[in-house]
Amino acid sequence: MAKQPDVKKLITNLKRKPKEVHEAVVKSLAIDGKRIIGEMALLTPVDTGLLRMGNKAEVRETQTGVTLSFRNKEPYATFVEFGTGPIGEASPKKVIPEGINLMYRDLGWTYEKDGKFCHTKGQPARQFFFPPIINNKKRILENVRKAVKEVMTDDQP
Repeated sequence: MAKQPDVKKLITNLKRKPKEVHEAVVKSLAIDGKRIIGEMALLTPVDTGLLRMGNKAEVRETQTGVTLSFRNKEPYATFVEFGTGPIGEASPKKVIPEGINLMYRDLGWTYEKDGKFCHTKGQPARQFFFPPIINNKKRILENVRKAVKEVMTDDQP
């Protein structure tokens, strides 16, 4: 049977080492952020490369602690992620995060290209952004737990 941690000792160590714990959490999140951006890069469709280069991870201080957040600075990233029009609506999506309600234009639309009018019914979803984040959620938490544990036990015999 695994030895249970001494809660009083853990609390004492946390109070003794708040800076070290904070630094360990930030470092762990930054490492996972870079790894996840790498996974996104492998999944990101490439035309000009702007979409791939737009993937960013950031470790930030918040009122409740430290947060790892992701964004893509390209305004069309959402359209690639979830697709557009009836084609996008019908295409399979691996992940639709909680709180996101997708709406699609159902008839398609006409646009001008090189002096010609073209009609489109959209494009399929090509998810590159949310799957790596969602698929790594447990791993991120486990890595933070390990980082904190290392700090808490580094001076223990």
